[in-house]
Amino acid sequence: GTAFYVYEPDAGGLKLKEFSQFVRDQVLKLHLDPHELLAQWAQSQSRQALRERLDESHVTTEDLAEWSGRPDADTIDLLLYIAWELPLLSRAERARRVAMRHRDFLASFAPEAQEVLNKALEQYAMRGAEELDVGALRSEAYASLGTVVELAKRFGGSTSLHAAIDELGTLIYTAS
Repeated sequence: GTAFYVYEPDAGGLKLKEFSQFVRDQVLKLHLDPHELLAQWAQSQSRQALRERLDESHVTTEDLAEWSGRPDADTIDLLLYIAWELPLLSRAERARRVAMRHRDFLASFAPEAQEVLNKALEQYAMRGAEELDVGALRSEAYASLGTVVELAKRFGGSTSLHAAIDELGTLIYTAS
């Protein structure tokens, strides 16, 4: 495994730590259980706050993906695997679970809105949680569907679009 020295004043200076133990320690310092961590990760704003806290602790998405050899896994699944040894899911697996287990959610929208949500699931599977933010709708991947304003109209307005994307994120992270 990968190891490096970490400065720990309480331990008397530098201490050699395995990467996985270092990450586990940083996740446990958040004082959240796995369900609370997933719930916070599901919402765009709290996910950003968690990422900032992890970045301050020098735990990055890129390092986790490289260490695990699983660039297809969601960052949250890597954190859950390292901290609590929970099963490691790929983003594609999470997206498939939502598509299969929450058909009623997707079907509750007009076909043109479903198209946006299906695209969001596809983009999430390829790129990750960043795609579960309304700002991601400005990317080239959505250009063929229209502008963000046009996409919002498919949902009856921006408030409904935000709510749908937030709910999709919640379903992705609760479809374990």
